[in-house]
Amino acid sequence: MGPSSSYSSFTWVTFVVVGALQLIALRASDQFKIDGSVLELDESNFDSAISSLDYVFVDFYAPWCGHCKRLSPE
Repeated sequence: MGPSSSYSSFTWVTFVVVGALQLIALRASDQFKIDGSVLELDESNFDSAISSLDYVFVDFYAPWCGHCKRLSPE
C-alpha cells in the first residue's frame, strides 16, 4: 500500500463523512425554523437553553484569542 493508496482512502472517508453530515443537516432542517438569531450564552443561561431547544449549535470562544475573535458574534 503506497502513499497514493493512503491518500485515496482518506479522500473516500472524508467524502462519506461529509455526505452523511449533509443528509443529517437536510433531515434536521425540516424539524426547526432557521431565523438567523444568535443566543449569547453564559453560565447563568447555558443549561436552560440547551435543555429547552431541540437543536443547538454552540460555538465556544475565548475573547483573548485572535482566531476566536473572528468567530465572535457581531
